[in-house]
Amino acid sequence: MKRRFCLIFILVSVLMTSFAVDSEKNYEVKFDTRQYAPFYLDFGFRKSGSEAIENGEVDFSSMTLGEDQASAVLQLEAYWNIISDKKIELSLEIGALVNGEGESRKELDWTLEWTEGSGRIVLDSSVDDKKTAVIHTHQGQQYDYDQDSVALRGYVNVEYGSDDFKNMALDTYRGTLTLKVTSYGG
Repeated sequence: MKRRFCLIFILVSVLMTSFAVDSEKNYEVKFDTRQYAPFYLDFGFRKSGSEAIENGEVDFSSMTLGEDQASAVLQLEAYWNIISDKKIELSLEIGALVNGEGESRKELDWTLEWTEGSGRIVLDSSVDDKKTAVIHTHQGQQYDYDQDSVALRGYVNVEYGSDDFKNMALDTYRGTLTLKVTSYGG
């Protein structure tokens, strides 16, 4: 009986090992020491947290025709990763949307907004003192890793009865959105 049991046990063990499948999973190991660097700066725009903007361009949605106006929306994020013992300020600046050059040049104004704290910040390409605003201030603490992003929404609204609508070219308009970095103290 012991012999049979040992023989069955050996046979089952051999069969189990012959049916075993080699399986392995590889995991990436990450060790990030940036928070101990004296200075690190990465900033820019992206469509979302996981989707980069290709070729430095981001498009408004297709124009929608409403009751009183034609409109389009732009959605993107401004992001930053900062390590610095100096104060660093990030600001946004917008310019009008332009089509053509010289006498055939046509402009469309647009707005860009985001929420900060309990309020809404709005940039407007048609108002000189509303073309630029600070989006984030890094206070400058050594070894402090400052990483975040802000969701931005842009709007083009052209009323049907306006001169902008009457003179609007049915073509591509291009404008600029600049994320400016200013360092204080070095």
